[in-house]
Amino acid sequence: MSCSVRRDRERIDTAEELLYSSRDTAELLIRQVERLERLDDEHLAKYWFVICDLHANSMQSLSEDSMICWASEYYRTQWEEEHGDARHMILSGLDEAMYFWWNGDKARTQEVLQRQKKYADEVAEQSGEHLWQVIVLRVSAEIAMRDYDYEHVREYTETLIGLDNGKAIHLDEVERVYNALAIVYFSLGE
Repeated sequence: MSCSVRRDRERIDTAEELLYSSRDTAELLIRQVERLERLDDEHLAKYWFVICDLHANSMQSLSEDSMICWASEYYRTQWEEEHGDARHMILSGLDEAMYFWWNGDKARTQEVLQRQKKYADEVAEQSGEHLWQVIVLRVSAEIAMRDYDYEHVREYTETLIGLDNGKAIHLDEVERVYNALAIVYFSLGE
């Protein structure tokens, strides 16, 4: 393996590790990747996951974000064949939903969200861990809020509250939905 490919892999791995703690550094590192054509599928999927997640969380969409569909399919296949990495499978699918939402395809957005909900439920059933259900509900509520679909925002929030008998295991995720819901209620005058 050449030095440049090894360096690109290290940049991608480090960018992914920093994605939620130091987004600026993650973006700087991922933009330094030079040879996409020489990456293995795992690192290529990770590269597109990081790029698209940076775009989705900065409220922008670029044409290159269509590659999240490929990355999402890669992680979904890994999950189905080997019960691989649930984190990548769920999060890349949610970025895929955001990609379709940004491009005005509400039907595909909902299709992907429903698929991700099914996978999150499967992960919760196998592990007893509700984090992925919480995250899928939060993203679904955020998309519904962007569409001014307050009925679904309320529905997703009530479902979220009911997870794990109302115990807020993942307070940061729950807090994000509550804050969004408070904005909705305020804007409706309730």
